Amino acid sequence: MSFQIFLHGRILGTEEFLRSAVNDLEGRAQWVSSLSEAPPRELLTELGLSPMLLGQSGGDQFLLLIPAEFRAKAEDFCARASGDALQKSGGAVRLVWAITENLGDWSDIRRRLHDELQRKTGAPASLAGTNAFEAGSLPAAGDFSKFTPGEGIPLVRHAALNDQDTAPAGVRTLGSRAKGKRIWGVLRGSVDGLQARLHKAVTIEEHLAMSEMFKRFFAGEIGVLCSLPDFWRKVTVVYAGPAGFAIYGAWDALIGFARELQRVFQIFVETNLRDHAGTEGKSISMAVALAQTSDQSLPEVFAQSGDLLGIAKVTGRDTIYLFHRVLEWKQLADAADTKQVLTRLIKEFRCSPDLLNELASFYRESDTQWGVSSRLKSERVDRPWRFHSRINIMLDTARDTRRNNEFQKLRAELVSDFTGKKAAHVRLRPQGRVALEWTRLETGA
Repeated sequence: MSFQIFLHGRILGTEEFLRSAVNDLEGRAQWVSSLSEAPPRELLTELGLSPMLLGQSGGDQFLLLIPAEFRAKAEDFCARASGDALQKSGGAVRLVWAITENLGDWSDIRRRLHDELQRKTGAPASLAGTNAFEAGSLPAAGDFSKFTPGEGIPLVRHAALNDQDTAPAGVRTLGSRAKGKRIWGVLRGSVDGLQARLHKAVTIEEHLAMSEMFKRFFAGEIGVLCSLPDFWRKVTVVYAGPAGFAIYGAWDALIGFARELQRVFQIFVETNLRDHAGTEGKSISMAVALAQTSDQSLPEVFAQSGDLLGIAKVTGRDTIYLFHRVLEWKQLADAADTKQVLTRLIKEFRCSPDLLNELASFYRESDTQWGVSSRLKSERVDRPWRFHSRINIMLDTARDTRRNNEFQKLRAELVSDFTGKKAAHVRLRPQGRVALEWTRLETGA
């Protein structure tokens, strides 16, 4: 009687491939997303095997369980698939795979697969005479019914339409739909320690269930969020899956999308991972990069967002990089509250917008305008009396203080938001810095 073997495939080079895009980022992203979904299904079809043997797919990897007598054919298929990916990507993307017998505990099987993949991952890839990537040479995203009859591949797709509803909106159009300043940007995110969480699985059944659970969460929740009134005309999905997601659109929609996705993700892990020890897979980090010039390309901002996401993850789990600061999610909620206070002072009480610049001047950084920092800690003000004096002067410029009690309440709340309760030991909070830029964009100041 034949025994079975595991085949674990991993797609390499996708980040570099996406970063090298010129004007075809979405086409590339959809193709890359299909590489861990379509080939394993096609392999099973080619071998005449049941699709039930596909255990895991998506997130740049897949896992199959097949009879041992098909090993040679499976190896040949993977070699052809890797060569095809190399050719279509201009030598950037390739498939590596590992095969091992279904013998021993899952922890032993996983270790053997991991060690084999590590050896192959370090091996150099070469493809003589590769051609530059051509989006037209690829199948349409999601059009893989020939691989799995009656079953579609779960790729998350959403594109905000232009004003005529005839085609996807460009980045400038999306930026024009933002509140306040007409700026667009890119939001990227991924689960913290997801692979470590999957490696904690004791059995193959637990591993597959955990992987499928995360995959369905992102496919479902990102699709739902994109259909909501606050987002459906303002954002477009680049890719979404268990390995991470990326969207672009109006700057204010990106912040709102990030906050809402983190909120539902927290509910998701509290419900499904409550009984699992450790912090791996229980938090999510994100980063927002905004276009700095009118002619900046989408791939360029996409790459910048990826770099900022890396900074957020190095700084700490469960964080977001926004407006030159890395914040914990609770701090972002505080920044939103402070932004509301500042906006009311400027719009309702007609305080001078110079209030924002005055507050910003207290943050000591190398960039003299807004600065760059990834610190979560507060920043000390050596002369607190000077801070209070200058802020009071700026607030006294308000031209509408008829609701004096309400104005004084906002004044006290603003000072407390930036410095805390102890006036003698002023430490400027990093979320206050984010609130300043947030207010500046929303009010157009």
